[in-house]
Amino acid sequence: MYLEKIYIKNFRNIENESLNPSVGINLLFGNNAQGKTNFLEAIYITSNLKSFRAKKNSEIINFDKNKATLNLKLNKNRVSNNITLELENDKKEIILNNKRTKKISKSLGFIDTILFYPDDIIIVKGSPLLRRNLIDRAIFQTDNSYLNLLQKYYHCLKQRNSSLKNGITDASLWDTQFSELATIITYYRISYIERINLILDHNFKEIYKYEESVKINIRFQKYLKMISKII
Repeated sequence: MYLEKIYIKNFRNIENESLNPSVGINLLFGNNAQGKTNFLEAIYITSNLKSFRAKKNSEIINFDKNKATLNLKLNKNRVSNNITLELENDKKEIILNNKRTKKISKSLGFIDTILFYPDDIIIVKGSPLLRRNLIDRAIFQTDNSYLNLLQKYYHCLKQRNSSLKNGITDASLWDTQFSELATIITYYRISYIERINLILDHNFKEIYKYEESVKINIRFQKYLKMISKII
């Protein structure tokens, strides 16, 4: 996959910019505060529908504008596609190949992006929730249905916790659904880690020419086969 064209309008300090990247490696260079990170952020947010630096649209739209537009034309598997993300203060809209879609999550996985960011060290040093979120984002980049499953899980968790907090006796009614969704999500996470481990170990042995191996461990990994039978 490679980007054929990038168009950015009213995104942070980038008012109107168009670029046709090369098929190979592209380097951005310039003085501080000229927009290098903003440029990369525009690509990332179009791919992931969220910024790695901001929580609100108002933080990334040019301060005197009401709307930002990000358009990427990409070549994936020798097929050209076009994706446009329109950002306003309280909403996001996606246009895929000139067709506006009501469900913006359909665009996830449309563009493959990997971000290396200094603040990512917190994923290793921080809480397990950050690591679970990282795995979840990676999964629904390759399986769009996983996002819907994850949303159902967190809705069920919220309702169950609310019932327990308020002392409602029917809290147990959520337990069955919660257990089922949690089991399926655990299966997805473990399966993804298993796939990553194959690649990780292979690449490690290519670099480190000794009889050692490396792998990512996740709790309940040994129960993968048992969980697959349940679901």
